[in-house]
Amino acid sequence: MIDVDEAHRPYLTAAILRFNAANAAARVEASKQITLSDDGTSPINTLIANFHHFLYREKIYSETLPLRRALISGVLGR
Repeated sequence: MIDVDEAHRPYLTAAILRFNAANAAARVEASKQITLSDDGTSPINTLIANFHHFLYREKIYSETLPLRRALISGVLGR
């Protein structure tokens, strides 16, 4: 089980979707804690590391989206 702090909760749904798309055998159950399982092909440490990676990527993506939109708008003159 993985504890997810409140700062990362807003990104959890999108991170779970991306994680599931990349790890078809994995299952994620979300409540106060995240429970990960799969068909036994990956060590649990690998699943946890991958899930954290997807969660942090989603946080970075969401936080930088306004900046990227402004840059694209500035470059394209829109």
